[in-house]
Parts: sequence; structure tokens; C-alpha cells
Amino acid sequence: MWFYASRSVKKSHAPIPVGANKSLAEHSKIFKKGVEKVRDNIYVAIGYGIANSILIEGQDGVIIVDTMTTVEEAAEVLAEFRKITSKPVKAIVYTHSHPDHVFGAQVFAAGVTPEIYAHDTTEKQVKRLFTEIGPIIGSRSMRMYGSFLPPGQMLNVGIGPFVGMKPDSKLGFIRPTKTFADTLEAEAAGSSSS
Repeated sequence: MWFYASRSVKKSHAPIPVGANKSLAEHSKIFKKGVEKVRDNIYVAIGYGIANSILIEGQDGVIIVDTMTTVEEAAEVLAEFRKITSKPVKAIVYTHSHPDHVFGAQVFAAGVTPEIYAHDTTEKQVKRLFTEIGPIIGSRSMRMYGSFLPPGQMLNVGIGPFVGMKPDSKLGFIRPTKTFADTLEAEAAGSSSS
């Protein structure tokens, strides 16, 4: 648990001096919003939140790996992916249960019924976010990622440009339809993977 207590320290929101953290400012360049082609038929959306979303284009559809933190972020990413292909989403893969990987799924699944692949503990961990650990993680994340810093002082959150979840954000988790404990082989969108 992180906390701060002091009576003798005066709170100050003085601006960060120019050049105070050149490496962190330089690091922000990798979060430039856009979609990068990784190789034939594989694209990654960077800079739309603290996680990336991946598009894998198969013969008759696409696979989405991780769905962003919110419905709003996912909609922005999907709009960019639709500039690449209009093929339907046949599968969504959750790499793990963190909010920045699962809460945009409804956007990618709109109008279709894709298989949702995940580890067999994913749904339980997502439920825990809303019950046991959500308030703790939320408070920690707001401090850790600099959300309370005044405008202009938060350069990035280290793993992305900003935390996208806000009080009015919409969340769109979809329960996994195909789960596994150790390994899984599956075929989706005319592409096989294991």
C-alpha cells in the first residue's frame, strides 16, 4: 500500500523544469498514436491508451488481440483497423485480465459473434476487479501513473501515453467462450495458431 503523510511539507504544483527528465520526454515519442504494420497481415495500434491492440488479418476475417481499456478507446482503434480491412472479427484473444486488455471487447464484437479466447482464470480475475481489488488497484494506478499531476506535468505513464479510464468511461467486457489452462490450439479467420 502506498501512502503519503506529512505536516511539514507544503504541497506545490510547480511546473517541471524543461529538460528535467529528457529520457521520459523522449520515451513519449514511442507512444505516437497510430497503427504500425508489424509484418504481412499483422498490425498493432499504439498510443490509444496504456495497452496496444493487435489486428491479425486472416483469409476470411480478423483476430483481435487485446481490446483496450474502454469502449471509447476501442472505437478509435477499430476505426483505424477498418482503414486496413473490413473483414469481420472472428476471434478476440485476451492475453490477460488487466482492464487495459479486456474492456473494449464489445466494440470489436459489434454485429458479429466472435470466439473469445482467454486463460481459464480471466473471467474470475475480471470479476475481482469489480468486487475485491478494484478500489485498491484504481487508487494505486491513479498515483502510479501520475493522474493527479497538473496538466503539462504528466509526460506519459511509462507503458503508454495516458490512462484512458475516466469516471464516465464505458466498459465492454465479453465473457470468454473458449478457455484453456496450459495450451490451446485453435483456428480462426482462416489462420491457425497455438
